Amino acid sequence: MFKCDLCDKSFSWKSSIKTHMLVHTGAKDFQCKLCDKKFSQENSLNCHMLTHTKVKPYECGICMKKFFQKGSLIDHFRIHLGGKPYGCAEFGKWFTDGSARNKHIRDYHKELSK
Repeated sequence: MFKCDLCDKSFSWKSSIKTHMLVHTGAKDFQCKLCDKKFSQENSLNCHMLTHTKVKPYECGICMKKFFQKGSLIDHFRIHLGGKPYGCAEFGKWFTDGSARNKHIRDYHKELSK
């Protein structure tokens, strides 16, 4: 296991800890030539470039909705399956995606986010 000295997160792969360290350094060496937005990883820049081309290569096989990123399609697919893996222990409420849970935390746990 590879452990981060700054936040105690652990990783199975050395490459994962190297990528994680970018969170602490704030290094963003990959810049979009169209809008000047910067990214810490080349893969993130490549995904971002799809927003300029409007190409959405990932399509839901059930409702045909399209997405820029595979992870967004996976989150969306949970709507069809009824899965809600993201939870709020305090309220006992569950969500289909992490962003919905984070919004819940911002809206209902304001004292925790300060």
